[in-house]
Amino acid sequence: MFQDLFLHGLAELFLEAFQLSAQAIHLTVTSVQTAATCPRCGQSARRVHSRYARQVADLPCAGIPVTWTLKVRRFFCDNPACPKTTFAERLPTIVAA
Repeated sequence: MFQDLFLHGLAELFLEAFQLSAQAIHLTVTSVQTAATCPRCGQSARRVHSRYARQVADLPCAGIPVTWTLKVRRFFCDNPACPKTTFAERLPTIVAA
């Protein structure tokens, strides 16, 4: 139910946890994209380097502050001509880089 309510149309994310109180709404989501594009060379990458959590504040919902924990991955860029060896996956429909 909450997956559809908060992540409608965001198939690249999976809702892991939802916490609701009178003071705050907090969502923990994980990226489920199978690949990411290197922002430098444009090559698709599937080899995961590591993972990290990114904290994001959203607009309030009915006056209640909303925060997100986005669990995203770093990928290896396997293009030998690319100066980037690793990069974080982008979620432009969710948050700016």
